[in-house]
Amino acid sequence: MMATKAMRHNTRKRVMRKQVNYFMGTFNSMIKVCFVTAVAITAITLAVEAGMGLSL
Repeated sequence: MMATKAMRHNTRKRVMRKQVNYFMGTFNSMIKVCFVTAVAITAITLAVEAGMGLSL
């Protein structure tokens, strides 16, 4: 009885860990995408400002 209970608990733990790893992976990729987008927006803004400054 005790053994089956422990095994069931371990499998639930393993599934939880898998879900956490998956969530962390998606979270990390989302952060990377947001970071790249922010950098690109900043670069475009700086380029536009520099272009406007040169034209003036």
